[in-house]
Amino acid sequence: MSDYQKEREQLEKILQQDEYQVYQQDNRSIIEKIYDRISNWLSDLLDNLFQSFVPGSTTGNIIVVVLVISIAVILILGILAFTTFMVRKKKWSSYQPFEKDAELAWDYHQHMQMAATYETEANYPLAIRHQFLAMLLRLEEYQLLTIQQWKTNREYYEELNSRDRPIASSFYQLALQFEHATYGEKTVQQTDYAKYQKQTDRLTTHIGHQQVHKKLGDH
Repeated sequence: MSDYQKEREQLEKILQQDEYQVYQQDNRSIIEKIYDRISNWLSDLLDNLFQSFVPGSTTGNIIVVVLVISIAVILILGILAFTTFMVRKKKWSSYQPFEKDAELAWDYHQHMQMAATYETEANYPLAIRHQFLAMLLRLEEYQLLTIQQWKTNREYYEELNSRDRPIASSFYQLALQFEHATYGEKTVQQTDYAKYQKQTDRLTTHIGHQQVHKKLGDH
């Protein structure tokens, strides 16, 4: 065995020792590894799509960095939006609009009268509450749902959705606004109530006309 081969084998043995192997290990953080993988993938993709793109160049690196940051921002915003949606959905499915037996005993006109009373007192969250409960009673009157104290707005929505999807969609928006006003921390202004009142009136009027046309069609 030549001196060169002996020295080579000795060098390989030395390099295999732990104190030398540690330098060959990938000590990057998980974020750095993910960034490198994404940036390499983008570089290869851009290189295949655009002949003018030069991987490793200053311009190329800037483009890759901008794209990586854009993807990260989109992912973060998507996660936040999805999380917010799931939290709202969970809360929305747990609210029972009729909290007391006495509220079930009232009719449509009594709830509307209470809504008007609270409006004059500038208590717009309670005005919206009774406006919403009055609308529920009207929907029951038109046989679009059945009111029970234990039912949540989610269950009312599903009940409506099985019978009339456009009405269910309008109800969904009104239920969300009702819950934001009743259980949320946002201040409700007179303009908010006036807008909500118009929306509920428009829906109940539309349903009333729909029911009239349906009865005329039956005849």
